[in-house]
Amino acid sequence: MKKKTKKLSQAKLLKKYEKVLKPIILQRDNHRCAVSGYRYQCGPYLCMDHRPAKRGKHSTFFDPRTLTTVCTIHNQQAEYDPFISDAILAVVRRREGQDIIETLERLSRNIKKWQEDEIVSWIDECREYFKVAKTGAPGIVKRPFLKG
Repeated sequence: MKKKTKKLSQAKLLKKYEKVLKPIILQRDNHRCAVSGYRYQCGPYLCMDHRPAKRGKHSTFFDPRTLTTVCTIHNQQAEYDPFISDAILAVVRRREGQDIIETLERLSRNIKKWQEDEIVSWIDECREYFKVAKTGAPGIVKRPFLKG
């Protein structure tokens, strides 16, 4: 008898695969806080900041252009300190290009419901892409939800 697998909620699915994507982004960013030493001393733990995207609509949740490695201190402070938030956005601008912020903000307003097989495929593409690249996202032309 085949065992029935329980389908994960969207929130649990995103959380599960965000952990899988994290080492890929950390590697891309050389395992360093992007705003190290800016206004606050860095904490010992690193995470991915989703700026300028809005996490709630999920369309850019896995878009590496919106993901920046920061320490947990800067990640938390960015919610309350506009200077930290702007410093992270400046890193995204330098890495992805001057006009990217508006594009990513616009894209992040779209609602996207991710499927597990789609996420796995996307993370595999990111893993291969960031072996040679430090900016952008793989296959933007093939992925309409990432297209500017």
